Formats: sequence, C-alpha cells, structure tokens
Amino acid sequence: MNDIVQQADCLYRNLYKFNYITTLDVDEVIVPISKDNWHDLVYEVAVPRAAQQNKSFAGFVSKNTFFLDYQIEQQAWYADVPKYMHMLQNVHRKDFYYPVNHTRKHSKTFFDVDKILSIFCHYPRDCITKECDYLIFDPSESQLQHYCVGQGRSHGDCKNTTDAKIVQDTSLWKYKDELVTKTNKVLKETGFLK
Repeated sequence: MNDIVQQADCLYRNLYKFNYITTLDVDEVIVPISKDNWHDLVYEVAVPRAAQQNKSFAGFVSKNTFFLDYQIEQQAWYADVPKYMHMLQNVHRKDFYYPVNHTRKHSKTFFDVDKILSIFCHYPRDCITKECDYLIFDPSESQLQHYCVGQGRSHGDCKNTTDAKIVQDTSLWKYKDELVTKTNKVLKETGFLK
C-alpha cells in the first residue's frame, strides 16, 4: 500500500512540469522498439494514433515480457559489455507478451497528467473522466523489459521457463555504446572503477 503514496508524490510533484510521467521499478525498463526514445514514442506514435481515433487516453501502455537471467549462466559473457551491466548482458527472454487486461499488472504506462487524478504503478487508478481509457503499444513499437534476478528467487513468472520458448532480444543494445561509455565514466569519477 505504501507504493501508492510514493506514486502519488511522483504525480503531484511533476503535475505541472511534464505532460507524461511513468513509474518504473529498478528491474524493468520501457524500451522503444520503433523509435529511439520515449519522447518520440509518445509524440510520434501514441499521440497521433489517439488523434486518429479521436480519443483522449489517460495513458499509453507497454506490454511486459520477462528476461531470464538463468540464460547468462548458459552463455559466454558479451565481451563488449561489462559484466555488472545486467540488462545489457541479459538478452534472452520469453517469446511471450503478457496480455493487458483490466488489472494491467503486467504492463507499465506513460500517464497523461492532464487526465489522471491518482495512479498505481501499472495503471491509472482514477481519472478526471469516468473511464480511464488507455492505448496499448504493439510490441513492435514498445515493450516493458522486466528482468529476473536469480531464477527461482524473484517473481513467480521468472521461475516458469519450461512452457515458454526462449528468444534472444538485443533491442536494448541500440543504447549499448552510450550506456557503457557514460556508466564507466561515472563509475571512474566516483571511484568505483580504476
């Protein structure tokens, strides 16, 4: 229940600073597939589609897929990616996207701050209008990459790997060079790396 307090704080602190906000956990990231950044994903994909449909959406939703870290143990480390960069090293996921249903728990949303009153980490809780309508991105446009850490010790969906086909997905690698360079620079400046 404390999550709701944190998310309300995030919403109200940013209400007049941004048009859209999102809440993410440390083990996940929304990755634009058809665009290079969140801004273009929202303003060049979602907003035009909403206008085309003549609808006012409270949010734009990315479907969830799980990246399974047990695959790292079965592969060689990628030499051009530091071992401590878990998301860039972990490129095997279930070939499955969770459906976005009425609970929307397997998804994350870009919330339109002009249309929502309160949020939960996955979806709008209350909206200015009666219904909190949302637009769902196709996985070819965006995906929520949820990373399992320690198979069997985390989320239940991380444990069940026998019923899912596993595929390699390097979509995050389009940011690899920049992430590695900037992360190493900061780690050196702060004394974590020599």
